Amino acid sequence: MSTLITICLCGVALLGGWYLWRLSRRRAIRAEPFPPEWTAFLESNVKLFRKLPAELKRELEGHV
Repeated sequence: MSTLITICLCGVALLGGWYLWRLSRRRAIRAEPFPPEWTAFLESNVKLFRKLPAELKRELEGHV
């Protein structure tokens, strides 16, 4: 029984560590400036992007 609990706790710890690693990686990527080439690509290929307010453009860039 204690072996099963140990295995489950290790699994939970691994999943938690993986989640925290992804979260920190995502924050680091979003902290970097958005490449100007990508902005130019979005403006020339996505018509709606040109019409978005600056705040929504920044939000969209965070998802790209």
